[in-house]
Amino acid sequence: MKNDNVRDYITAAFRFYASVGGYEKYKRKLGARIMERLEKSESCSTDVSKPTEAQIVKVEEQMEAYKADLLDLYAVENTKKRIEQSDLSYRDLIWQVIEMVYMFEPDKPIERNDITNRVIKCCAELSISTASAYRYLATARHMYAKERGLRIDNNKLRAKFYKDEREIV
Repeated sequence: MKNDNVRDYITAAFRFYASVGGYEKYKRKLGARIMERLEKSESCSTDVSKPTEAQIVKVEEQMEAYKADLLDLYAVENTKKRIEQSDLSYRDLIWQVIEMVYMFEPDKPIERNDITNRVIKCCAELSISTASAYRYLATARHMYAKERGLRIDNNKLRAKFYKDEREIV
């Protein structure tokens, strides 16, 4: 197993994305939940369809506590867009592999060898090698890390995804 210090974090981000349904959906649901809590905590009830300016400010303040979650979801969506817009010949397969390996049953905890078994099953269904599947996953992880602003060791970066970012290793 290769040492990838952000692999578990990024895997969790992809799984979180799959479990909540995306950035906008999670943000709306989170805002509604915060508004509901605010209305219960305030003595006077207000019309939900017309929140006051003070309520909006309170919601924005409480949303700040969920900033990391929202940034993770936003980075996953941008990674997906970046994959779709890339000039890679295998770009269509990357997201399929991510969905089959990382996003399968996102609410269920990952057990030992789950990822390996999912990769094997994915390779059989998509007719690709396991090395290719792991390379696609690494490419997506590195795209996510760059999108999210995580520190990655470029000397160990083997997954090349843009012509202008290629390095001689």
